[in-house]
Amino acid sequence: MKRHFGFLAKLSVAPCLALTAWTASWSIDVASHFRRFAIERDLSLSSLRLGTLAREDLILRFDELFASTSRTEAAPRLPTIELEAKSSDFRSLDAHLPDSGQHWIDARLRCDEADWGFEDGSVELRYRGDTYIHWGGRKKSFRIQTPKGRLLDGMRKFNLVVPKGGDALCNHMTAWLASRMGLLAPKTALVRVGCNGEDLGIYILTEQPDETLLRSQRRTPGPIYSGETWFRDTWSGVVQTLFAHSGLWSQMEKRDTEPDDRRKPLDVLLECLAGLRDEARTRRLIELIDVDAFARLAFLEELTQSTHLDAHHNWRLAWNESTRRFEPIVWDLVGWHEQWRPSTKRRRGRFVHAAWTPLHDALLSSIAFHRSRAKVARSFFDEGLDRVFLDELGRLAPILDRESRSDTSRVDLTHSHAIAARESWLAFATESIRAARQTWIDAPREALTNSVHACSMTYAASTGDESIRLLVDSDVAFDGVSIRYSDPVRVDSVQLILTRDGVSTEYDLGEQWSCDGDRVQIDFPFVSAMERRFGFDGVDPVRNREVTKRPTTYSLRIVGVGSQQIIEVAAHQGEERAPIAALATIPERDFGDLWLGFSPRSRPARAPRWTGTRSITGHVVLKDRIAIAAGTKLVFTRGASLTFEQGVHAHGTEDAPIRFEGSGTGVVVVRGVHDAAFEHCTFEGLGGSTDALGTLQASLCLFGTNAVVEHCEFTSPRAVEDVIHVAHANVEFDHVLVTGGIDGIDCDVSRVRFHDVHVHACDGDGIDLMDSQAFVSKCVIERCADKAVSVGERSRTLVSESMLTDSDIGIEVKDGSLARVQHTNISNCRTGVRASEKNWRYEQGGRAECVRSVLEARDTIVECALRSTVQVLDCRVPPGTVERSPALSGVEWTASDNSATARSSRHDGAATPMPELQGLVRKNEAVVHEHRGPRGR
Repeated sequence: MKRHFGFLAKLSVAPCLALTAWTASWSIDVASHFRRFAIERDLSLSSLRLGTLAREDLILRFDELFASTSRTEAAPRLPTIELEAKSSDFRSLDAHLPDSGQHWIDARLRCDEADWGFEDGSVELRYRGDTYIHWGGRKKSFRIQTPKGRLLDGMRKFNLVVPKGGDALCNHMTAWLASRMGLLAPKTALVRVGCNGEDLGIYILTEQPDETLLRSQRRTPGPIYSGETWFRDTWSGVVQTLFAHSGLWSQMEKRDTEPDDRRKPLDVLLECLAGLRDEARTRRLIELIDVDAFARLAFLEELTQSTHLDAHHNWRLAWNESTRRFEPIVWDLVGWHEQWRPSTKRRRGRFVHAAWTPLHDALLSSIAFHRSRAKVARSFFDEGLDRVFLDELGRLAPILDRESRSDTSRVDLTHSHAIAARESWLAFATESIRAARQTWIDAPREALTNSVHACSMTYAASTGDESIRLLVDSDVAFDGVSIRYSDPVRVDSVQLILTRDGVSTEYDLGEQWSCDGDRVQIDFPFVSAMERRFGFDGVDPVRNREVTKRPTTYSLRIVGVGSQQIIEVAAHQGEERAPIAALATIPERDFGDLWLGFSPRSRPARAPRWTGTRSITGHVVLKDRIAIAAGTKLVFTRGASLTFEQGVHAHGTEDAPIRFEGSGTGVVVVRGVHDAAFEHCTFEGLGGSTDALGTLQASLCLFGTNAVVEHCEFTSPRAVEDVIHVAHANVEFDHVLVTGGIDGIDCDVSRVRFHDVHVHACDGDGIDLMDSQAFVSKCVIERCADKAVSVGERSRTLVSESMLTDSDIGIEVKDGSLARVQHTNISNCRTGVRASEKNWRYEQGGRAECVRSVLEARDTIVECALRSTVQVLDCRVPPGTVERSPALSGVEWTASDNSATARSSRHDGAATPMPELQGLVRKNEAVVHEHRGPRGR
């Protein structure tokens, strides 16, 4: 013993005392931390162990002593965010974790304005996160809230999150990839964070989902539902799974409705998922969701191999009140995390079909979902997003390698561990992308082009009864089949027969087939049904559920071909087309829990045609394209609604208009990508309708469609919110008269052209634009209690040769919007032109140009608020206007004159529109030059 420890006697007393004190301090800190979080509080999910905690703390203390804290300025590096707050405030946050960490404290944030558009300012700060990793260690996760109107890269609320893996890439790259796939996803960035002079190392900056996220990604603002049950209150007897009860969800935004109305859409969604599935429930589900968005989410889950979107947490659903569909917000998928890797005990192998919740299961039971997901996968690789993703990884990896060297608060214990974790993560991410390509692109191509693998689809034909049976055994949906006969054929119809539980159901495929000579093309998604196989290994039985394909049969009857002999049957997947093998017989296989989820469209010749007088009662939804004859009259009973989902052509005449009539309620809705046309129609007395999903306050709603409305008249009760509501659509209005309502025509996230439109007697705005492009020509908008034209929230508008009169404000341009008013008469309004800032989310006001127009007002001709500008170019204004307001902030008067005509050729150059509007002006230039002056009705 003396031989081993004799060297201690040679040491001086001072170093020994210092070492003893340091060891005692370390022991006390570790023991205190363990007692606080592992004994006093039930944090079993954090898996704290005293030995592990002591080892980690010891390594980090030595790392602080010897690690390099210098950062090479010349090399690319992460942007830096510095936080400052009172030490006493941080002590209050740490007092009784995790609860005490939820209180806001005042702080200060500094960063590079070039990176974030925010340099130095006051913010509010608190801790965030539901697990120990976010608030239990020395490195905490923060939630930051900036003042209104002072946003950091367009965000008011954002999180600085401790990376959940040593790679520091999983959540950032998941959200980065999601946004490029067209999904709603928060902004993310890898940053370096300092707090009160202490370097906390690498963080993931993540936007907090709210209305700002929806607006920035061009979605109509609406409720956002958050599904989280972890570390929340529980009630005895209540199943704690999110899809069991809507009361387990919280609403993050849009709380301006009654409490009972807030959850209506969510209640309907969960009702569709309850009980046994059938065709009606499946179709209702597909109608309630943006199926393409959920298909992208499912494919993202496969790419990332994430099982983190489960029945207990991480769900964010945005409800679009215009399109009346749910869209997912990607949140905390933790892509390619080490726990998702097949080599760990928690996973038996790579999954293809994500199925962790009843919603996943219901989607996998829908042919419509499989069709959309196959298109998403092909589009992902066709657009080269896999290469873009790998290139971004190649850019970030060396930056993180350098940054982690000086990060003494890293999740992994040492720099070498961090490098190894990142290399392992990169290898898994790369392999996952490669495997997805193999599943969705390479394997289907081989199956179609290589006879050895040509077993994913086979067929058997029945002689003499016009039938053919297909056997499908593929993870990827086929887009259709083509059948070639020995001679040219004439086809009357194509019937699809599905057998489920011994009962056959027949569907007319309507428009989904075509005949050309001896070939019949059937455009229908053929996919294998799914079945679940359970594999309990005692570690994580929820994630060991596996969904796999099983062989499925489809029977087709080609009515009209008679006994023609089939020469060849070819299958289609994307651009690939190849013959499939013929079998003598194919046994009938039960279709199981697989449903269409959509209604095949009727062929044009069979589209219903409405005539005479019809009564609309209740909520009528039409799945076929409808033609309405001239002289038809549709009478709406109280609270009724009429929805066209496959388009409508309502062509009246001047002598025999089509009439839509109500007694204060009722609404006509056109939804979907199919074209709609209303000509010589009158809408009178319609004022909205309420159903299970909420209330539509309009006479006519045009959602997600291409429509033409011409020679129509609308008269609505003054209490209706919008006479016409347009959202996510392309619409042309020509020779239209709108009377009544609060707002005449409300346009959200749309492209709209107004020509010879007369709007008057509105209690609000005549035309209200949100994030839209509009061309207003030869229009008269008058007697509006608020604004004749409201250009708001990033809209782009050209008003030409129109009259804006007798309203409170002629035109208001606000919140990042641009408007050009040319050859237009603005008169007898309290304020002629106003540029302002009303919504703090846009951080700027409006910019307006008035060119060669007449500007007159009862009170103020031009009003300009902060962060806004108005240019008045070569306009006619009342005598003395320019002299009375030479110093009006933000207003520029150029060649404005008090004479009747201010059109000197010297100022032609002043008429050049601002650069952001030049494209809109050029697009409508031909129409503009045809106008000779505004005229009313």
